Amino acid sequence: MIQSTKIINGVGTPRLLVVHQTALFSSSSTTFTSDSVTFGGAPDLSAFKAGQRLRSWNVVSGVGKESYGKITAIDNTAKKITVDVWSLGTPTNSQFAYIDGWVIDLPRTQKDGLREYFQVLQLIHELYRNRSASRFQGWGYRCELDYSQYIAGETLADISPGLNLHETDRLILIPRRDAPGFQYNVHYQEGQEILLALYGKSVGYKGPVFAFKSKDTVRFPGGSNSVDVM
Repeated sequence: MIQSTKIINGVGTPRLLVVHQTALFSSSSTTFTSDSVTFGGAPDLSAFKAGQRLRSWNVVSGVGKESYGKITAIDNTAKKITVDVWSLGTPTNSQFAYIDGWVIDLPRTQKDGLREYFQVLQLIHELYRNRSASRFQGWGYRCELDYSQYIAGETLADISPGLNLHETDRLILIPRRDAPGFQYNVHYQEGQEILLALYGKSVGYKGPVFAFKSKDTVRFPGGSNSVDVM
């Protein structure tokens, strides 16, 4: 048997995107670089924070692709916001830029790791003489992130926007950052408790396992399931 050397959906750490229905800020007076945007005029950026999501469009040959970055620094004097990296290349100058949510990067999981579950969804009709007919509808998806051995207090603070959503917010799970094409429109798994136990004298906890469930059917093992996060 020849062992496969291709990992279909990455080896990186988990990322969550919280996308608000209404942007917190927008401006089309924009000048972009490979890791920043500078705004014209005098917008007040003091209310925004590192970790929030900044998105715009990278326009090539008249076709615009949404590109977002995670805010890492804000200079309200220079009216400049720095991001970690643009997801689909540097946006085009004078395109609208929006601050519309959060980008939550989580550390590598522990013990039982990152577990993805795919459940077949199909209707089966039993017919005459032990025959059957089926209608395949897709796959349900569920993901567990195990931090039961230790999770820092800072990480709990980081994930908080993803666990305290407004009813119109969207939550997008990218199980592995190095494979952003595999992403899922999710909600937190109903009935899943989060255990927090103090970790000795450390500023941290043990116990939590976070579980997310897809709102939509997906393909197995993760193909054609990317979502529009505009």
